[in-house]
Amino acid sequence: MKYFKDANNKLHVIDDEYVNLLPVGCTEISKEESITLSQHVPTIAELKAAKQAQIDAIEAKAYMRRGQRETWLLNVTEKYTAAGYTHAQVYATNPEYKRVYDENVLATQYRSELKVII
Repeated sequence: MKYFKDANNKLHVIDDEYVNLLPVGCTEISKEESITLSQHVPTIAELKAAKQAQIDAIEAKAYMRRGQRETWLLNVTEKYTAAGYTHAQVYATNPEYKRVYDENVLATQYRSELKVII
């Protein structure tokens, strides 16, 4: 068995014959260093930074920014509710609503997880 770490210090333990399957940029390390890496407990700052990076990644590729997205969802929901539609009907028949709603749910989930870390 050989021990490798990638650019993010993630540990990879692999048989010699499968070394070609490792991610690009991995470097071979000693068994002792692999033990150190495997015992690393992330700090609160590292956990917060990782969660914030997930939120930032969602927001970077989001169809709408957070404030605009939340306002748009409220307006669309209000409009369709007044017309007698349920959330499930709007979600199933309106692809734009589904996309924006799903982005908002995921971002909200990550924000709540970030609050738990803090």
